[in-house]
Amino acid sequence: MKRFTSIFPLFLLTLASFTTQAQNCDASLKSDTVNSRYIANTDGTVTDKQTELTWMRCALGQTWDGSGCVGLPKAYAWKKAENMAEATTFAGKNDWRIPEQEELQSLFENRCYRPFINLVAFPNPADIWFWTDTANPSNMGSAWIVNFFYEYHAFGNKNDAYAVRLVRD
Repeated sequence: MKRFTSIFPLFLLTLASFTTQAQNCDASLKSDTVNSRYIANTDGTVTDKQTELTWMRCALGQTWDGSGCVGLPKAYAWKKAENMAEATTFAGKNDWRIPEQEELQSLFENRCYRPFINLVAFPNPADIWFWTDTANPSNMGSAWIVNFFYEYHAFGNKNDAYAVRLVRD
């Protein structure tokens, strides 16, 4: 019984990290709405008109149901995330990849926070870190990670598990 009580708080902490919160927006700033920046495709992707990249609207582990993302993102170690990207076929395409740091950070919404991402283009985000394909040049055992709830970026150990949002050119 003692083992259960020591694991249960960890389970609640992990579960809480996947919950979403109400987004706050500054109405005086221009929004990156789907109509102005993103083209919402009918296949569960959005095309960013600024970067010309196509993004999966849901993170790996979530399912696109035609109007939103269902479920929770799965977390992967970096090499497994790379393998998952290479093996993914979605919207009839099989050239998905993990985004570079600058590409993933380009999704930060300029007027909204917690989360700092467009909820129309990327519904049901989770408060979790996401991998990029940008390695740390001073430590090849780590790569950049990004969090959309806190607009943070940092280095994550490649053996740790983080979520993945895939992109294609």
